[in-house]
Amino acid sequence: MDTVIATGVVPIFVKYLSFNELPKLQVESAWALTNISSGTAEQTVAVVRAGAIPPLLDLLECGVFEVAEQAVWAIGNIAGDNDDYRKMILELDGFSRIIEFATKNQGIKSAVRNCVWCLSNLCRNQQRVEGMFCHIRPHLEFLSQLMRYNDEEIVADVCWAFSFLTESSNEQKKEIIPFVDPPLLMALICTK
Repeated sequence: MDTVIATGVVPIFVKYLSFNELPKLQVESAWALTNISSGTAEQTVAVVRAGAIPPLLDLLECGVFEVAEQAVWAIGNIAGDNDDYRKMILELDGFSRIIEFATKNQGIKSAVRNCVWCLSNLCRNQQRVEGMFCHIRPHLEFLSQLMRYNDEEIVADVCWAFSFLTESSNEQKKEIIPFVDPPLLMALICTK
């Protein structure tokens, strides 16, 4: 990855994300950025510094499933790396945009899995990403409904999302509790 970054190609991959008339180029560029952002913190920094977050979020609405799904994966990698990146994504309405993509593709299990994993990453470290709960709050019902999805990975990532969201102020916890099913609540209590 460091060799790839050193060639200066990361900003070119980011530029290609906007080539809407070439979806194969978009998906390959998003795939490259996904791989780079899955590496070390320094490698993820290279992706973010190249300006990848806004165009990746824009790809969620591009209308080409493969491109949008790959963008979710890249966003999830970036969100999992750093509190500042989570904040950037949330401020750009990333949570809502990922929910919208998941909703449109509820019948495609791999898409929902990828989205819920990404959303779970965006819920991490609530005590350090202050003021960002306002971007998540409107979607608690959607997360709660996913507890009934017939897939262990999806349910596990929803549990992680709620667990991360409870690592916060008592006020935030009080807002979350009504959306948590009793079995999930027991699982959260057992993990604390």
